[in-house]
Amino acid sequence: MRAGALPSAPAVGPVIRIRTLLLFTGLVLAVWWSLPRIRAAFQLYSAATAFADYGLCMVGPTGPALLRDNPREFWRLARRKLVASPPDERPFKKCAKPARSVTDSATSRDAHQSLAIAFAEWGAEGDGQAPVYALSDLGIGTHRLAELAERAWPFVRDGYMALVKPSSYAAEAPHPFEPPRPVFGRGAVPHRSLSRCTGPEGDGEFSLDVSSDRRWKVVRSSSASGVTSDVRFAPVEARVFSVSCDSEKVVIGMGREGSREVDLVTCTRGGGCERTPLPLLAPEGPRARFPLDIARIQGTTVLAMTMKGIVRVVSSRNDGASWTPLTVAFDPAEGRSDVERTVRLVVNGRRLLVVGDGGASYWALASDDAGASWHTP
Repeated sequence: MRAGALPSAPAVGPVIRIRTLLLFTGLVLAVWWSLPRIRAAFQLYSAATAFADYGLCMVGPTGPALLRDNPREFWRLARRKLVASPPDERPFKKCAKPARSVTDSATSRDAHQSLAIAFAEWGAEGDGQAPVYALSDLGIGTHRLAELAERAWPFVRDGYMALVKPSSYAAEAPHPFEPPRPVFGRGAVPHRSLSRCTGPEGDGEFSLDVSSDRRWKVVRSSSASGVTSDVRFAPVEARVFSVSCDSEKVVIGMGREGSREVDLVTCTRGGGCERTPLPLLAPEGPRARFPLDIARIQGTTVLAMTMKGIVRVVSSRNDGASWTPLTVAFDPAEGRSDVERTVRLVVNGRRLLVVGDGGASYWALASDDAGASWHTP
C-alpha cells in the first residue's frame, strides 16, 4: 500500500426507506381495494342499461320507469301482454337477451323462451295443457342492481336509480292495450231455449226433438220451398248445452256427463247436419273445451271460451274449416268482476253480446263484427 492511501469503503446496496415501503404497500392495498369496486361500477352501468332495455322491450315506453319504481304495475302490463298473445306465440322471447344481463337464472332463461300457453296466467290450466311457468319465473327485479350499487361504492355514490336509461338501439314494444270495459247490471239474463231457435228476421226456424224410436236427437226445419225434414244429429243421450241459428243454419253444442269434451254440429235449413271441427288452441292441441258458448250470426259461427275466468272469442265463416285468432273479450284480473259466472253469447239483431251471468247480476260487452273486437255497449 502506498503511503497516504486510504482504505476503500465496503460496497453498500440500495437503501429501502420505511416510508417508501409503506407507500408501496398502501398503493397495492388501494389497488386491491379499488379493483373489485371499479369492476362492480362497470357492471352496474351495463346492468342498469340492460334493465331499462328489458322494460322497454316488455311493455313499451313506460316500462323502464315502471320496472324500477312500480314493479307491480309493470307486471300487470306484462300479464296483459301475455293474456292477449296467441297460445303458440313466444311473447317474451325478444326480451331474453337483456334479461340475461340482469339475471343468470336458468329458469328465467327458459321461461323467456316459452310459449304463452305454458304460463299459468294465460289460463290453459285444466284445459288439456298443464302450465309450466308463471310470470314470477321471469325473475327480473332490482335486487341485482342494488347489490352492484353497494359493491361499487364509492365510485357510484347515488345508487342505481339514475342509471336506468335504455340504450339508443333498444327494441321498443307497443304499450299493451287495455281490454274493453264492460257494463254491469243487476237481474237475471233472460232464459234461452235449448229446443227451439228462430232466425233474427223471424225466418229459418229450427226445433230439436227425439226420433220416433227414442234413439236419436233430431233437428226439424223447413226448406225455402216449405218441405219439412227431420235430420238425426246425435244419440239421444247427448246433452245439448247451446243452440243458436241464423236464417239458414243452426249450430248445436253438445257434451257428455262428467266430461269437458265438446261436439259441435251445424245443420242446414231443410238439409243435413255435419260435425263442425273445434278450434285448436295451439297447432298441436289442445282443442277448445267446456265451458264455452256458441252463437250463429250472419253466417258466422262464434265461440266464447272461458279459461280461468278469461273469456276468449274465436269465429269461423266456413263452418269450422278455419278459425280466426283468439280475441280476449274479458279478463277478471283487470279488477272488474269475479270469475264465478256463466258466460253466454246473445244475438241481438246484427249485434253480438257476451254476457257474464252471475244470477243476480251480470256484465256485458258488445261486438258489431261477429266477435272480432269488443266494446262497451
